[in-house]
Amino acid sequence: MEIGEEVAVSEFVSEEVHNEKTCPWHEQGDAHSQKMLLQNPDDDAVGGMAATDGGVLGRKMKAAKNLEPAADKVSLLFKKGEVVTYGTVKRPKLIQTYAEDKEEEEYPLQYAPHHLIPGNESLKGSSVVPFMGDDNCIADYLPDKGGPAMSSYIKKGYSIGYDVNAAENGEWLPSPYALSNCNEWPADLGLKYLKKRKDDVLGEETEAFKPAYVAAAIEASGGRQFHMRHKPYSDKARAILQSIGERLAVMATESCSIAMESKAENEDRFAPPLGLTARLNSLSESLRGLLTKSVWRPPLYTDSLTQDYADEMVGIGKFTRSKAKGSVTRIL
Repeated sequence: MEIGEEVAVSEFVSEEVHNEKTCPWHEQGDAHSQKMLLQNPDDDAVGGMAATDGGVLGRKMKAAKNLEPAADKVSLLFKKGEVVTYGTVKRPKLIQTYAEDKEEEEYPLQYAPHHLIPGNESLKGSSVVPFMGDDNCIADYLPDKGGPAMSSYIKKGYSIGYDVNAAENGEWLPSPYALSNCNEWPADLGLKYLKKRKDDVLGEETEAFKPAYVAAAIEASGGRQFHMRHKPYSDKARAILQSIGERLAVMATESCSIAMESKAENEDRFAPPLGLTARLNSLSESLRGLLTKSVWRPPLYTDSLTQDYADEMVGIGKFTRSKAKGSVTRIL
């Protein structure tokens, strides 16, 4: 495994003003009138837990024969300890504790569907959204209240037909859900409580269980990143989408004759760039490779514990740092 150089937006979006080979207005086909559906499951949410069946994304991935890896258990040199109660009398909370042990114990492993382009933290409100469909189509992907004003650049009744929950935008990643859904994944608040107790060792060993589980899960899955939530990943994906949207605006108004000729009279509305769905799917494929293959690149980590694992592996010489870029495809 290699930890390559930091991902740059320019790898996905070139400085060319217009290229017929990548311009999405040069792809012909039937226009859609499909409303963009919300992300499901909401794996961007703080504290969010994926549905046990993987939600809409998981079901579509399975239908497309993209199935979870076979490994469903990991073995760790930890044993379960007592379940400790903390919080208030009215709202008590529980934390499963763990202690280091000389004998291995098996723990279940579950995979979660990861949106390679996150719908809420990356796509929603980005400058690419106005080019994805008419006002009705993009209604659920406008900025939140208080954010910048945004409206569609696409003629009424048309869209590119993009689905954030399509199988092309998903990948199975190891997750904590087999434990967290049973309240056996130590929450940060519970760990803070344990560390304040006199028995510091209990808190330290319970906390150490988490990176040990993450490392075992990554290795059991064949080198797939561990999935929870990591905002730097979403921020980088959003930056790429922003750059795509900015380039589309230039194409529509200055450099693509097909787009400019499609402009509605007296308003900035254009025919949908039907090739944009394929371009976004190409972005998803590049991101997939950087999460599941032999080159990982910051800041594209799907969890802070994955990043910690990568840094530790470099530190002990199991991973190498290099200028490797993996397989990245230019979008525009």
